[in-house]
Parts: sequence; structure tokens; C-alpha cells
Amino acid sequence: MDLCSAGGRAPSNGAIWNPHSTIRLILVAMSVAVQASPGIAVSLALRRSSTRGTPTVTITPDIDSSWERDKAPAAAPLIDLQYSALPTLDASILDRFHVVSAAPVVSTGFDKPMTFPGLIIPPGTGFVFGDVLDTTAVVADWTFTWRDEG
Repeated sequence: MDLCSAGGRAPSNGAIWNPHSTIRLILVAMSVAVQASPGIAVSLALRRSSTRGTPTVTITPDIDSSWERDKAPAAAPLIDLQYSALPTLDASILDRFHVVSAAPVVSTGFDKPMTFPGLIIPPGTGFVFGDVLDTTAVVADWTFTWRDEG
């Protein structure tokens, strides 16, 4: 199981989607760097998604995403960064984070390692990590780190 990472900059939400029909993903960490004016507070949540939504910006991880750079991710996960129609989210919030951009900093964030063995992403599902209110007012750099069982 190779360790892989991918991400990008987007307003409001970052998501990892597992399109594979049999391989599970194991989310082991994620990070966010909120690009906001000083004093802006953002409430972020981690939620499962049962449909992908309609992304307008997607990153497709390849061999460059592998920490060992020996093969592309077997499950071929997708990192979605912007939507014309949001994914369907489970009602439960798995984790919640509050970020306040402090003066004079215009970028603030955190890394979130997952408790061993990580959060399982079954085939045909995903995780959305983003603004609790689903607004598009905050731009952030989103990075997801995972292993796949392929």
C-alpha cells in the first residue's frame, strides 16, 4: 500500500472521491491552509459523501502523487476542488475545525493526521472537508494523504 498525496487551491470545499468498484482508500491525513484576510473565522467540517456532485475542478492523482514514485494510485481517486452542484453529504459531521486568520497573517491552517488505521473510504464514496455553511467566501489549499488497498 503506497502512500500518496494530492491537493490544490479552491473556494470552500476540498474532497476526495473513490471511483473504484472494489478498492478501498484509507485517508491517513489531510491539511488545509485558509487564505483569508486577518481576523476571518472559518468553521470547517469533515463529512462523508454518498454522491460525487458535479465538480468543475478535479485533480487526477498520477505517479507523481506516490511518495515512492513507483506507480500511480491503484484506486485512481479524484480530488475535487470546486463544484457547480455540491455532493450529497451525510448528516453526521465526523470532525469539526475552527480556523481564525490572525493579523498580519493571511494564510493559516493545520494538518490533521487520522487515528490509525485511518478513515476508510469505500468504493463509490468520498469525504468532503470544507465550510460548514457551504459558502464560497473562503479560499484554501487542500491536501489529502491516503493509502489504497490495490
